[in-house]
Amino acid sequence: MYLRLKPAGYQPHSSFDTTGDFLHDTDASVIRDLESDHIASFDWKYGGPRGRFKFIDVHQIELASARAESGDDRSRAMLDRTCRGIARLVGAGSGGAAQYAVGERWEIPTRVRTLAGQAVAIQALASAGRVERRREDFLLGVGLIDFVAIRSDSRSRGGRTKAQPARFSRSRVRDLAWYCLATRAFARAYDDSSLQRHAGQIFDRLLERVTSQPRVSRASRNTDESLTLDDTVAVADAAWEFGLSCNDRRLLGHASGLLEQALHGHGHPDGGWCQAPDAAVAIDRDTPLDIDCTIDIIRLVQKMLRRGKHPTLNRFAASGCRALFRPEVARARVPESGLLLIDRELLDPNGNSTSRSEFNGRRRGRKRRVEARLANA
Repeated sequence: MYLRLKPAGYQPHSSFDTTGDFLHDTDASVIRDLESDHIASFDWKYGGPRGRFKFIDVHQIELASARAESGDDRSRAMLDRTCRGIARLVGAGSGGAAQYAVGERWEIPTRVRTLAGQAVAIQALASAGRVERRREDFLLGVGLIDFVAIRSDSRSRGGRTKAQPARFSRSRVRDLAWYCLATRAFARAYDDSSLQRHAGQIFDRLLERVTSQPRVSRASRNTDESLTLDDTVAVADAAWEFGLSCNDRRLLGHASGLLEQALHGHGHPDGGWCQAPDAAVAIDRDTPLDIDCTIDIIRLVQKMLRRGKHPTLNRFAASGCRALFRPEVARARVPESGLLLIDRELLDPNGNSTSRSEFNGRRRGRKRRVEARLANA
């Protein structure tokens, strides 16, 4: 999610070649290198990535949150420092979260305010709220949600009408889905029923919008007639989360079918997925691998496989995992937290790695109660 919002001039990773043999099991040395770089790249004084550009790394926050819940004090400190940085990104009087800031102290926030930027900030606050519910973080998140409501030409949670021209009403479908997921996660983290209803209203609006755009395009930019791959993945993720919450089998089936349909035609020859610059251009080995979208797809498939077996999704996830964890791809990845998060989620409760065998068609489906599945997800 976050890496598509990187500031101009920030280089997330160097170029790499995706050709070669797949890994069937993650090399332990690759994970050790990723872990070492993950710790070294964090600014332990002011939070966020080390360097002059400061932005919110959602995967890093989610990974730190999961580790802090297990008693890791260093991850808890990482959460605390990053939340302080997020507060500096927000303008005075709930002016919305900036996309990024310049300066190691987050002192010069950019003036850009986007719906995706608000979703990233709210999601980060929701992840931190799972570990510790702090009043200042809750008020910050509520202020961002009201800011989006005002900019979206709709009523805010408190009933206030818009105070300025709407700017988010024509945002990308992907951004609206991200915001829907972030609002729901924030409401669950702070156990706020009114925010949960608000998230449901956003999801209804999302469904209304995508019903008029049923086709999936391989083009990299969104149009009124089609959805891109990352648009469709975000919608499928939102539909799966809301389908689980009410045990709606029809909605769950719609989510898995939507994802499966979208992934056909977007696969990279060497694993993972990509988006061609033009729908008429065939995807070949020279087409850049979309690492961020591949991470989102694998994580969504993991959620779906917790509900039961799905051979097609197993094959899809196997392709993505083998591509991402090849040494030349994994070691070129900066920030590293997305890959570490996937590796953590692919471990069983006892800490034994089952990732590759599960995604090679040997995963055992278990039927669990909805609440248990949500907690595990």
